Amino acid sequence: MTEEVKGKILVLFVMVFALLNSCMVYNSFQDTYNLDALSGKRLYYLDDFESLKSEKEICDYIKSRVSYRKNEAFKACDPAETLSRGYGDCQDFTILFMNIAFFALNKKYNAIAVDGNKRSVINGGFPNHLIAESKNGKQIDPQGCQYTDYTVMYRYTFDEIFSY
Repeated sequence: MTEEVKGKILVLFVMVFALLNSCMVYNSFQDTYNLDALSGKRLYYLDDFESLKSEKEICDYIKSRVSYRKNEAFKACDPAETLSRGYGDCQDFTILFMNIAFFALNKKYNAIAVDGNKRSVINGGFPNHLIAESKNGKQIDPQGCQYTDYTVMYRYTFDEIFSY
């Protein structure tokens, strides 16, 4: 067997391994962030929202009213529930951010699932964090109130999440 053939076999092996790995990650991901767990959220309006004029102001508003607490149920809450109980995880922060931005900025953001450690699927990445994404692709992590550049592993549109 020539070196060229060995190289091609190795490349083929790596590609098959990457494909199998991404399928396993996708299946695990479906158990973690599935559309059923995120969809059907009711929009919630407060007069406070209209005074917020930027993404940062929205994040600051959320951080002043909601503290982080991991939710083992993998079921995001409606924005009204997140605000009333005063805590939530990344799903709750993102859904609440999307809700407020809809009223305050008149914008529909997507929710995107990412690997919080910035690993790609090929490098063992797994969708373990949910953040917001504007229509132009700008990512914002409402929980940390910072802009990010994660690899998008899955995208949920505003209209898939909210019923209005």
